[in-house]
Amino acid sequence: MKTLKLKMSLPKIAVLSTGLTAAILVATMSPQAAQAYSSPPISACTDCHGAATGTTTATAPSTVAAGASYTVAITLVANSLGGKTGYAILPVAPATGSTAGGGSALSYTATMTAPAGTGTYSYTVWTNQGKPGAAKPSSTTYSITVGAAATTPAATTPAAATPAATPAATTPAATTPAATTPAATNPAATTPAATTPAATNTTAPVVAGVSAVADPSAVIPVGAPNTGAGGASSSTNGSLVGLGGVALLLAGAGATQVVRRRRQV
Repeated sequence: MKTLKLKMSLPKIAVLSTGLTAAILVATMSPQAAQAYSSPPISACTDCHGAATGTTTATAPSTVAAGASYTVAITLVANSLGGKTGYAILPVAPATGSTAGGGSALSYTATMTAPAGTGTYSYTVWTNQGKPGAAKPSSTTYSITVGAAATTPAATTPAAATPAATPAATTPAATTPAATTPAATNPAATTPAATTPAATNTTAPVVAGVSAVADPSAVIPVGAPNTGAGGASSSTNGSLVGLGGVALLLAGAGATQVVRRRRQV
């Protein structure tokens, strides 16, 4: 067997080493198939990928509170050659705020923060799919109107209501009713009406044959004219008055004798 002996000079070795290193570098630094950036820069895609060839769709709320966050829905223009995708949102002065993102999707939702001042602000949305030389950049704009920031009223905790104190039970003082002595009521003395017995007219018995003789002791009152005696005061005692008195005496004596005799019988 023959042994092949290679005799190489130093210059030849150096040339071969340089060529091999260059080949390795070329192999490892070949351009990526889609986006040249793993994280797209916040700049216009046309800066690297040429003129825009389509219109991106971007949807954002029309009114946003100052300093509030909001989202933007982004839809890219598809590249028939495929490739990775990315987007960037840039403010149009005096707007503020920007963002960027990428991957392999054809739609994204980006989060933005509204400016602190009120007014209407505009933004440009840039998108792209594919590598330089075979890219599909596109763009669009949207506007928002920023209003005053919403103020949330401070939460007020109502003071705890203190239940009304329950009054202590009060026992009414025992009250002994004062003894009341009923007033003595004396029935009114009733004086029976005086009843005057009816006057009884007693007529003295008349003895037959004896004439009534006026009582000589009869007093005839005298007084003012025509008072008491009346017309009789002016009359005079006649002779018959004495005879009448005698007749009465005889009649009384006769009656006494009749009574005695009856008792004796």
